[in-house]
Amino acid sequence: MSLTLALRSALTGISVSQVALNVASSNITNANTPGYTRKVADLTTQVLGAENGLGGGVSVASISRQVNQSLQLEMRSQTSVLAGDNVRMDFVQRTEQIFGNVNDNSSLTNTITDLTNSFANLALQPADPIRQTELVNIARDLASQIGSASGTIQGLRKDVDQEIAVSVEEVNTALDAIVQLNEKITRNTITGAPTGDLEDQRDQAIAVVASQLDVRLFSRNNNEVVLYTSNGYKLVDSDAQHLEYKPVASIDPTVTYIDGGFNAITFENSSLNTDLTNSFRAGRIKGLVDLRDNILPSMGEQLENISHTLHDLVNSVHNQGTSYPPPSILTGTRGINATDPFYAEGNIRVAVLDTSGNYEDYVDIDLNALTQPGPTTINDLITGLNSQTTAIGGVQLDTLVEFSISSDGKLKVAAINTNDRFAIGNAPSPAAASVERVSGQDQGFSEYFGLNDFFTSNVRETNPERLIGRTTVSSSTAFTGTGTVRFGVTNANGTVLNSYDLNLTTFAGTTVGDVVNAINAAPGLSMTASIGSDGRLRLVADNSDESVELTLLNPAANETSTGKNFVKFFDFQDPRYTATSLRVRENLVANPQEVASGKLNNQTITLPITTPITGVAPGDASIAQSLVDVFNKAVEFPKVGDISGIRSSLTSYASLFLSSNARTNARFEDAFRSQQSLFDELSLRNSSVSGVDIESEMASLTLIESAYNASSQVIRVTNQMFDQLERLLG
Repeated sequence: MSLTLALRSALTGISVSQVALNVASSNITNANTPGYTRKVADLTTQVLGAENGLGGGVSVASISRQVNQSLQLEMRSQTSVLAGDNVRMDFVQRTEQIFGNVNDNSSLTNTITDLTNSFANLALQPADPIRQTELVNIARDLASQIGSASGTIQGLRKDVDQEIAVSVEEVNTALDAIVQLNEKITRNTITGAPTGDLEDQRDQAIAVVASQLDVRLFSRNNNEVVLYTSNGYKLVDSDAQHLEYKPVASIDPTVTYIDGGFNAITFENSSLNTDLTNSFRAGRIKGLVDLRDNILPSMGEQLENISHTLHDLVNSVHNQGTSYPPPSILTGTRGINATDPFYAEGNIRVAVLDTSGNYEDYVDIDLNALTQPGPTTINDLITGLNSQTTAIGGVQLDTLVEFSISSDGKLKVAAINTNDRFAIGNAPSPAAASVERVSGQDQGFSEYFGLNDFFTSNVRETNPERLIGRTTVSSSTAFTGTGTVRFGVTNANGTVLNSYDLNLTTFAGTTVGDVVNAINAAPGLSMTASIGSDGRLRLVADNSDESVELTLLNPAANETSTGKNFVKFFDFQDPRYTATSLRVRENLVANPQEVASGKLNNQTITLPITTPITGVAPGDASIAQSLVDVFNKAVEFPKVGDISGIRSSLTSYASLFLSSNARTNARFEDAFRSQQSLFDELSLRNSSVSGVDIESEMASLTLIESAYNASSQVIRVTNQMFDQLERLLG
């Protein structure tokens, strides 16, 4: 009996050595396989008979993985953070190629400086055609640079949006793999078959999910894992809960998630109507959503601040001037309708000039008397202007210069006689300069209509589908006021379809929430007011093919405590970016001589005129010099991203913008490198536990060989003893 037991024990030793050899061989072979963990054959003594406890050899209880569960859990968590930091750094680094840095010769700030210097050069010789051409070319370069940068930002947002869809598909593929591996692992666990390699594959699939979004998991007794997002949404239980995302076809600055421009990330084929977009706390998808909805839009909005300010400041000054020789026709850039309300304060002078810029006739017009107590309509304004009587010839103005609405809906001013020219400026001091009151922006007469714009943008031609305030408010923000504001909904041609006049003087409300409720309750007004999650007041046309407009009636609507008019209190902005469509006006590109360098001589004229009076002089550089000053003028810039609301010059803000972009890039790069170091440290620690050490495995082979040889020797000796016993009993 003892010899039989010895032989049996030795045979189990041979069998275990074979299993151990197979495990060691697999470890060595997969030493460089990603995700593979070192396997160990766990041995146990075979016992014959529970009463005497006699050993009967050895057996393999299981083949286990060398895994530190706590370390593995921490690595999954850090994988999510690292993937988010990585994708943020990757896309933000691309923006440096768009904007350059402050020291680059081709940077945005350098181009703005070049334009400033070009205006200064023009001021030295305002009639020099070479300087005029150089100015226009540099301005075109700047507009192109801003537009290209804005377009590239939107292109990056589209790339990011597409990447979200790719990430969602990767998650779904990995979830399916986890479900399939769960089934195999559960089956092997029940039957006692090895599960280590299958668990390695499952861990790799879980790592793919963890790189895309933050996950939590627990294991059941049958070795099945259940996977959830960190905030409790189930991803894998007995089956996979797929995610779903459809990227949009096109993206421009008006497309935002908060306004419904992007689809939500949801569960596929689920009764749960759950928007997961902003539920993820880490992972690549979280990083992509941040880029698409926050980081890149902030850069775009900062760039838009530069574009808007450049457009408005330059046009404001350029509209005060005139070219030499003076024009015979001007057409505005603002889209208008004959029935649009209009009223203004102050005075303008319309001068009729000859080709040399000398006065032929003129009329000084009091806009208060012409448009108030109104507001009147644009049609009334045009009729009133045309019917003015000139000071010298005593004729009706429209016999010399006619105001009209062009076929494409713009204010048009044209000299009637072929050899006549004209200029529009301020009436003589002490008469007040013209200021329109209907838009809430307090622009001059020519500036409001865009008669002599230097830069153009298509956003002035039509009304926007929505207006968004930049002032942060809530429903409880105090608001009391006086005056009246008109909320209008227009069609594509600017014709008012319906409107509502809110008289703040008699309005009983005291908060912004009351104003929102009043707009939404307005009878027949197809417009919705709301305060978004970003704290900005939104006015949106109910129909996508309609637009909104705000008009301050007379007296204008003002908020009492701040003294700001309704438009400025909320700081309403047209969300359609001018940056992508910023251009130098076409007539200036075709004929740089039409750049305004001087302005109308608005002296008091005593009749009769005995010697020619210059209306526009060829050497007048007053407007060119004022345009130089524009770039150093301090103006208000709203808070966007990490740039606080500040009062700054355009040039300084552009430098701040580039610095902000560089800081953002450095911040994300530092975050990524710090996270990478942490992850590498965790990987090293994990490798020391789960990784395969070739030298250790080679050493174990020696032990396995020795054990195998020893068991073989026992078998040989036992066989010899059986032979001897057989001879004795023979």
